[in-house]
Amino acid sequence: MKKSFVILMLFCAVSFSAHAGVVAYDSFDGADGTDVDGSTGGVGWSAGWTDEAGNATQFVFSSPGNTFGALEVGGLKALYLGNGTGGITRYTRPLTSAVTIDGTNPEIWFSALVEIGPDDGQLGRGIGVELRNAGSQVLFLGKWLNKQLGICSSSNDDYINVLSRSTDVWFMVAQLAYDGTDTVATLYVANGDEEGFAIDDLSTYAASGSITISGPITIDGAALHGYHGGTTTNSVDELKIADSFGDIISSATAGSPSPSAGETLVATDVILSWSGPSKYAASSYDVYFGTDPNTQSATYDMTLIGDGITNTSIDPTPTGELANETTYYWQVDAYDGTTLYEGSLWSFTTVPPTVLITDQPEGTTVAAGESVTLSVVAENAESYAWYVTDAAGNETLVTDAAGQVSGATTASLTLTDVQQSDEGLYKCVASNTVPSSEASAEALVMTARLVSEWSFESSLADSVGGWDGVVVDPNTANSDVADVAYGSGLGGGQGLVLNANSGTAGYDDAFVEIAGSEKWFNFYPNGITVSAWVKAAADGNYQNIMSKYDSPAYRGWVMNMSGGGASIFAARSIGPAFGPSVGDDTWHLVVGQYDPVAGEQRIYVDGVLEGSSSGTPQPELPLVPVHIGAEAFDAATGEVNIPFKGTIDEVKIFSSVVDPVTVAYMYTDVTGETICYDGQGLEYDFNGDCVVDLADFAEFAGTWLNCRQIPECIDRP
Repeated sequence: MKKSFVILMLFCAVSFSAHAGVVAYDSFDGADGTDVDGSTGGVGWSAGWTDEAGNATQFVFSSPGNTFGALEVGGLKALYLGNGTGGITRYTRPLTSAVTIDGTNPEIWFSALVEIGPDDGQLGRGIGVELRNAGSQVLFLGKWLNKQLGICSSSNDDYINVLSRSTDVWFMVAQLAYDGTDTVATLYVANGDEEGFAIDDLSTYAASGSITISGPITIDGAALHGYHGGTTTNSVDELKIADSFGDIISSATAGSPSPSAGETLVATDVILSWSGPSKYAASSYDVYFGTDPNTQSATYDMTLIGDGITNTSIDPTPTGELANETTYYWQVDAYDGTTLYEGSLWSFTTVPPTVLITDQPEGTTVAAGESVTLSVVAENAESYAWYVTDAAGNETLVTDAAGQVSGATTASLTLTDVQQSDEGLYKCVASNTVPSSEASAEALVMTARLVSEWSFESSLADSVGGWDGVVVDPNTANSDVADVAYGSGLGGGQGLVLNANSGTAGYDDAFVEIAGSEKWFNFYPNGITVSAWVKAAADGNYQNIMSKYDSPAYRGWVMNMSGGGASIFAARSIGPAFGPSVGDDTWHLVVGQYDPVAGEQRIYVDGVLEGSSSGTPQPELPLVPVHIGAEAFDAATGEVNIPFKGTIDEVKIFSSVVDPVTVAYMYTDVTGETICYDGQGLEYDFNGDCVVDLADFAEFAGTWLNCRQIPECIDRP
């Protein structure tokens, strides 16, 4: 018989943990008729159950165990016997490790099968389970004295009645989720045998209410909870604490369906897969599949497509594909030997015949002369066309050209002998005769080179790429002057002086924006080097040298000076690479770069590598322009975010990882100084001047024939 259940829950907005694991579990399968006190069954506990008050036997193992769908495989239960005792009876048990629900571990799930027995449906009787910490109740679920089925926190003052009590077995599940401030406890209750409910599909659950517990919470144990001395038939079974809802319901049935229950836009060549039961190793599976489950039928009207298979996947259409825009139903029944455990009814809907691009082309940077292949994967596509948009915003249809371009009308475009003239934002438009079409995301193709250079000789012009800057004063609410000027720069030339009068009446903090650079400069995940000469004094506040950074989304890169003057480069969301202070109001060359091959970002100061950190940038790209002298600004207030207060000169952006020798020359070419590149081959550089020469030989020769051997050279005292 196909099982379905009536479900009540405390709210409908639910998110589940991406990780999975059972924290603690007890199925109460001890010796029939014996006291639960002292028993050590299950997993995740550091000691056995303890009768808190030391009363006469009150929770005993009893057969048969509670059953509910697939949650119990035979066994016993913990039956509560009041034995005339007044007050609340608690059997407590400590966890192996305490669990804190907070920003690091944002949710925990807690469940049990709670039975209101045939002789104990009176309002004044209680049965349930608790989560505890430091000897006190944190959360109760079950039936409290003089209450209905429900949930409460450390006392019953916030108790919520979820469902009117009646004599039966109730599947009660609580989710404790930290929202950044407090912990929200959500209760789900299931009972009965009604059609339309799937135990692993929360979209079939009905909402009811919730309680909020202040702050994050810690759990170090659990308790069985009973009330009323005349109780003889109330019980608890299948107590579980877990990281996810999937772990709560894992049991004797197949789970974790792929496609997931209710999933839409499923490919027509999908392979069905599932996970095996957690309580035993399934010996085989029967798989049913079809378009009309007829849920009113005891057997469903589906076709057996897998009879006694041992794999956990199956192709539903081995000789073809599924129909577009069609809802399919399937069920996996698991066998433990000859014992059958019927699975839930799952469904999914295939993609419509409209074109749907499922895999996007990826941007890349290559050395001039190399080849690039861009590809898409699309459902229901019959034809393809590729387009490229250049730096000026002109879009052109890409066509095949012998020795240069191939695949221009296919799902994969290949560019051979790529040059700067081939750079651009490439996209593919996939179409069919429905008619339907869809354009892919744009993929930026670049060659490894110097992309832009701003020298600030009385101008914001880019002498390499034509990406000229514009002054931005976001505070349009007043007539104050944008604090941007030209002043003394490197080598007797000019530099860009930003916010020298910051905080002075009549001036607004301002910065330079590279207009139109929102997309074109998004090559940094494939390698980037940015450099700037800076002259500024640390003032206790962060100052931004240059950036391409979407602050709210944490995407892009920044090159900053800390409040103490430390140099910083960070391609989000990698932890920053830190360099020494450049906040002494003298000229310094600061170079930041991200190397995708090494998975490393680096910062150089005055031609020398000073810091690095490892990681991978956010895959989502920032659709914001390059800024010089600020990270961003608040459009509502006109305030500049992290303004630079000093002089910037010779700003460069490379679409490549510039080698350390070239970085060193960027410094020495300006200063005329020398840099000791590395210590390779300098083991005989005795005077530490980074050169092995006659001066080092003289130091060596000065100690020639020195002898410190005993007894050959040193006499006895």
